[in-house]
Amino acid sequence: MLLVFSQSSWTTMNSVLLNYWTTVNYSISFITDCKCHAMR
Repeated sequence: MLLVFSQSSWTTMNSVLLNYWTTVNYSISFITDCKCHAMR
C-alpha cells in the first residue's frame, strides 16, 4: 500500500515538474524570441 502510494505520488510529482519545466522553457524561448525581434 505504501509503495503504491509513493509510486503514484512520485508519478504525480514528475508530471507536475515536467509541466513546470515545459512552461519555464516555453517562457524562456518566448522571451528570447522577443529580444531577438526587438534587436532587429
